[in-house]
Amino acid sequence: MLFLEEEKLTLSEIARRVGISKTAAYRMVTTLVEMNFLKKDETKRYQLGHNILRLARMVEQSLKSIAVQVMKELAAKTGESVYLSMSKNCQYYYFIEGVESGQHLKWTVNIGEPNSLLVGSAGKAHVAFRDRKEAEEIVQRARLIPFTPHTIIEKEKLIEELEKIRSQEYSFSWGERYEEAVGISCPIWDSAKKRYAVAVLSIFIPKFRYSDLDLNRYLEPLREAAKKIFLLLGG
Repeated sequence: MLFLEEEKLTLSEIARRVGISKTAAYRMVTTLVEMNFLKKDETKRYQLGHNILRLARMVEQSLKSIAVQVMKELAAKTGESVYLSMSKNCQYYYFIEGVESGQHLKWTVNIGEPNSLLVGSAGKAHVAFRDRKEAEEIVQRARLIPFTPHTIIEKEKLIEELEKIRSQEYSFSWGERYEEAVGISCPIWDSAKKRYAVAVLSIFIPKFRYSDLDLNRYLEPLREAAKKIFLLLGG
Protein backbone atom coordinates (compact mmCIF):
# COMPACT_ATOMS: atom_id res chain seq x y z
CA MET A 1 0.00 0.00 0.00
CA LEU A 2 3.07 2.28 0.30
CA PHE A 3 3.08 3.44 -3.31
CA LEU A 4 -0.66 3.81 -3.84
CA GLU A 5 -0.69 7.61 -3.57
CA GLU A 6 2.79 8.59 -4.82
CA GLU A 7 4.89 6.70 -7.33
CA LYS A 8 8.14 7.81 -5.64
CA LEU A 9 9.02 8.17 -1.94
CA THR A 10 12.10 9.25 0.02
CA LEU A 11 13.61 7.05 2.70
CA SER A 12 12.18 9.33 5.41
CA GLU A 13 8.69 9.11 3.88
CA ILE A 14 8.89 5.31 3.76
CA ALA A 15 10.04 5.15 7.40
CA ARG A 16 7.22 7.45 8.52
CA ARG A 17 4.51 5.59 6.61
CA VAL A 18 5.63 2.15 7.73
CA GLY A 19 6.14 3.38 11.30
CA ILE A 20 9.76 2.29 11.72
CA SER A 21 13.08 4.06 12.27
CA LYS A 22 15.03 5.46 9.35
CA THR A 23 17.79 2.92 10.02
CA ALA A 24 15.34 0.02 9.86
CA ALA A 25 13.76 1.50 6.73
CA TYR A 26 17.18 1.74 5.10
CA ARG A 27 17.87 -1.95 5.74
CA MET A 28 14.44 -2.86 4.38
CA VAL A 29 14.67 -0.83 1.17
CA THR A 30 18.27 -1.93 0.55
CA THR A 31 17.10 -5.54 0.56
CA LEU A 32 14.16 -4.72 -1.72
CA VAL A 33 16.43 -2.85 -4.14
CA GLU A 34 18.78 -5.85 -4.26
CA MET A 35 15.78 -8.06 -5.09
CA ASN A 36 14.66 -5.55 -7.76
CA PHE A 37 11.34 -4.96 -6.00
CA LEU A 38 12.32 -1.30 -5.56
CA LYS A 39 14.68 0.97 -7.44
CA LYS A 40 16.29 4.29 -6.48
CA ASP A 41 16.43 7.20 -8.92
CA GLU A 42 18.96 10.01 -9.26
CA THR A 43 17.09 12.11 -6.67
CA LYS A 44 17.45 9.26 -4.12
CA ARG A 45 13.74 8.53 -4.14
CA TYR A 46 12.41 5.00 -4.33
CA GLN A 47 9.83 3.56 -6.71
CA LEU A 48 8.54 0.12 -7.64
CA GLY A 49 11.09 -2.03 -9.43
CA HIS A 50 10.75 -4.37 -12.39
CA ASN A 51 10.16 -7.51 -10.34
CA ILE A 52 7.25 -6.06 -8.36
CA LEU A 53 5.72 -4.66 -11.55
CA ARG A 54 6.13 -8.07 -13.18
CA LEU A 55 4.49 -9.63 -10.12
CA ALA A 56 1.61 -7.14 -10.38
CA ARG A 57 1.07 -8.12 -14.02
CA MET A 58 1.08 -11.78 -13.01
CA VAL A 59 -1.54 -11.08 -10.34
CA GLU A 60 -3.69 -9.27 -12.90
CA GLN A 61 -3.42 -12.15 -15.37
CA SER A 62 -4.23 -14.66 -12.64
CA LEU A 63 -7.26 -12.66 -11.55
CA LYS A 64 -8.54 -12.47 -15.13
CA SER A 65 -8.15 -16.20 -15.72
CA ILE A 66 -9.94 -17.03 -12.47
CA ALA A 67 -12.75 -14.51 -12.95
CA VAL A 68 -13.64 -14.88 -16.62
CA GLN A 69 -15.79 -18.03 -16.33
CA VAL A 70 -17.72 -16.54 -13.40
CA MET A 71 -18.21 -13.37 -15.45
CA LYS A 72 -19.56 -15.37 -18.40
CA GLU A 73 -22.06 -17.07 -16.10
CA LEU A 74 -23.13 -13.71 -14.66
CA ALA A 75 -23.55 -12.16 -18.12
CA ALA A 76 -25.65 -15.14 -19.23
CA LYS A 77 -27.81 -14.96 -16.09
CA THR A 78 -28.46 -11.20 -16.22
CA GLY A 79 -28.33 -10.66 -19.98
CA GLU A 80 -26.06 -7.64 -19.49
CA SER A 81 -22.38 -6.74 -19.92
CA VAL A 82 -20.03 -7.63 -17.05
CA TYR A 83 -16.62 -6.03 -16.42
CA LEU A 84 -13.76 -6.44 -13.97
CA SER A 85 -11.59 -3.48 -12.98
CA MET A 86 -8.58 -2.55 -10.85
CA SER A 87 -7.26 0.81 -9.61
CA LYS A 88 -3.84 2.39 -10.08
CA ASN A 89 -2.04 4.57 -7.50
CA CYS A 90 -5.23 6.28 -6.26
CA GLN A 91 -5.22 8.11 -9.61
CA TYR A 92 -7.51 6.14 -11.90
CA TYR A 93 -9.02 2.72 -12.51
CA TYR A 94 -9.08 0.55 -15.61
CA PHE A 95 -11.00 -2.47 -16.84
CA ILE A 96 -8.93 -5.64 -17.19
CA GLU A 97 -11.58 -8.04 -18.50
CA GLY A 98 -15.08 -7.92 -19.90
CA VAL A 99 -17.89 -10.16 -21.11
CA GLU A 100 -20.34 -8.35 -23.37
CA SER A 101 -24.08 -8.84 -23.28
CA GLY A 102 -25.49 -11.06 -26.00
CA GLN A 103 -28.24 -8.53 -26.67
CA HIS A 104 -28.15 -6.34 -29.76
CA LEU A 105 -28.24 -3.13 -27.72
CA LYS A 106 -25.67 -3.28 -24.91
CA TRP A 107 -23.21 -1.17 -22.96
CA THR A 108 -19.50 -1.71 -23.57
CA VAL A 109 -16.28 -0.16 -22.23
CA ASN A 110 -12.65 -0.08 -23.39
CA ILE A 111 -10.29 -2.55 -21.73
CA GLY A 112 -7.13 -0.94 -20.32
CA GLU A 113 -8.27 2.66 -20.75
CA PRO A 114 -7.79 4.91 -17.66
CA ASN A 115 -11.04 6.10 -16.06
CA SER A 116 -11.61 8.79 -13.45
CA LEU A 117 -12.11 7.68 -9.88
CA LEU A 118 -15.21 8.94 -8.01
CA VAL A 119 -17.40 8.82 -11.14
CA GLY A 120 -19.80 5.99 -11.93
CA SER A 121 -20.40 2.82 -9.96
CA ALA A 122 -16.95 1.28 -10.52
CA GLY A 123 -15.06 4.53 -9.92
CA LYS A 124 -16.87 5.20 -6.64
CA ALA A 125 -16.41 1.58 -5.56
CA HIS A 126 -12.64 1.71 -6.00
CA VAL A 127 -12.49 4.64 -3.57
CA ALA A 128 -15.18 3.53 -1.11
CA PHE A 129 -13.76 0.05 -0.53
CA ARG A 130 -10.47 1.15 1.00
CA ASP A 131 -9.36 2.86 4.21
CA ARG A 132 -11.91 5.57 5.11
CA LYS A 133 -9.30 8.25 5.78
CA GLU A 134 -7.53 7.48 2.53
CA ALA A 135 -10.84 7.66 0.64
CA GLU A 136 -11.64 11.08 2.09
CA GLU A 137 -8.17 12.35 1.17
CA ILE A 138 -8.76 11.23 -2.43
CA VAL A 139 -12.02 13.19 -2.49
CA GLN A 140 -10.44 16.32 -1.03
CA ARG A 141 -7.60 16.25 -3.59
CA ALA A 142 -9.86 15.50 -6.53
CA ARG A 143 -10.94 17.93 -9.21
CA LEU A 144 -14.54 16.87 -9.74
CA ILE A 145 -15.78 17.21 -13.31
CA PRO A 146 -19.49 17.03 -14.27
CA PHE A 147 -19.53 14.40 -17.02
CA THR A 148 -23.36 14.51 -17.00
CA PRO A 149 -26.03 16.35 -14.97
CA HIS A 150 -26.06 13.30 -12.65
CA THR A 151 -22.35 13.40 -11.75
CA ILE A 152 -21.74 14.13 -8.05
CA ILE A 153 -19.45 17.18 -7.88
CA GLU A 154 -20.07 18.37 -4.28
CA LYS A 155 -17.33 16.89 -2.08
CA GLU A 156 -19.42 16.59 1.08
CA LYS A 157 -22.18 14.84 -0.84
CA LEU A 158 -19.61 12.53 -2.41
CA ILE A 159 -18.14 11.59 0.98
CA GLU A 160 -21.68 10.75 2.16
CA GLU A 161 -22.18 8.65 -0.97
CA LEU A 162 -18.96 6.72 -0.31
CA GLU A 163 -20.07 6.03 3.25
CA LYS A 164 -23.39 4.69 1.96
CA ILE A 165 -21.57 2.48 -0.56
CA ARG A 166 -19.26 1.19 2.17
CA SER A 167 -22.15 0.27 4.47
CA GLN A 168 -24.28 -1.46 1.81
CA GLU A 169 -21.27 -3.07 0.07
CA TYR A 170 -22.29 -2.12 -3.44
CA SER A 171 -22.13 0.96 -5.63
CA PHE A 172 -24.83 2.26 -7.97
CA SER A 173 -24.72 4.83 -10.75
CA TRP A 174 -27.57 6.30 -12.77
CA GLY A 175 -26.06 8.11 -15.75
CA GLU A 176 -23.16 9.63 -13.78
CA ARG A 177 -20.46 9.16 -16.40
CA TYR A 178 -22.55 8.37 -19.45
CA GLU A 179 -26.10 9.69 -19.59
CA GLU A 180 -27.66 6.48 -20.91
CA ALA A 181 -25.86 3.95 -18.69
CA VAL A 182 -26.71 2.33 -15.35
CA GLY A 183 -23.92 0.68 -13.37
CA ILE A 184 -23.89 -1.63 -10.34
CA SER A 185 -20.57 -2.65 -8.77
CA CYS A 186 -19.42 -4.94 -5.95
CA PRO A 187 -16.00 -5.40 -4.35
CA ILE A 188 -13.76 -8.43 -4.58
CA TRP A 189 -12.17 -8.25 -1.15
CA ASP A 190 -8.54 -8.77 -0.20
CA SER A 191 -9.45 -11.13 2.65
CA ALA A 192 -12.23 -12.04 5.08
CA LYS A 193 -11.26 -8.91 7.05
CA LYS A 194 -12.46 -6.76 4.11
CA ARG A 195 -9.68 -4.18 4.39
CA TYR A 196 -9.79 -3.12 0.75
CA ALA A 197 -11.02 -4.28 -2.64
CA VAL A 198 -8.39 -5.88 -4.87
CA ALA A 199 -10.79 -5.49 -7.79
CA VAL A 200 -14.35 -4.43 -8.58
CA LEU A 201 -16.94 -6.45 -10.50
CA SER A 202 -19.58 -4.46 -12.39
CA ILE A 203 -22.72 -4.88 -14.47
CA PHE A 204 -23.52 -2.14 -17.00
CA ILE A 205 -27.05 -1.77 -18.33
CA PRO A 206 -28.57 0.56 -20.95
CA LYS A 207 -30.85 2.92 -19.04
CA PHE A 208 -33.92 2.18 -21.19
CA ARG A 209 -33.76 -1.47 -20.03
CA TYR A 210 -33.60 -0.71 -16.30
CA SER A 211 -36.14 0.28 -13.65
CA ASP A 212 -35.81 0.68 -9.88
CA LEU A 213 -37.62 -2.62 -9.44
CA ASP A 214 -34.72 -4.37 -11.23
CA LEU A 215 -32.01 -3.62 -8.65
CA ASN A 216 -32.15 -6.90 -6.72
CA ARG A 217 -32.49 -8.88 -9.95
CA TYR A 218 -28.99 -7.67 -10.86
CA LEU A 219 -27.48 -7.08 -7.43
CA GLU A 220 -27.91 -10.54 -5.92
CA PRO A 221 -26.28 -12.44 -8.83
CA LEU A 222 -23.52 -9.78 -8.89
CA ARG A 223 -22.83 -10.25 -5.18
CA GLU A 224 -22.78 -14.02 -5.59
CA ALA A 225 -20.33 -13.74 -8.50
CA ALA A 226 -18.01 -11.38 -6.59
CA LYS A 227 -18.02 -13.76 -3.63
CA LYS A 228 -17.31 -16.73 -5.89
CA ILE A 229 -14.29 -14.98 -7.42
CA PHE A 230 -13.08 -14.07 -3.92
CA LEU A 231 -13.29 -17.73 -2.86
CA LEU A 232 -11.56 -18.92 -6.04
CA LEU A 233 -8.72 -16.51 -5.23
CA GLY A 234 -8.29 -18.32 -1.93
CA GLY A 235 -10.38 -16.05 0.28
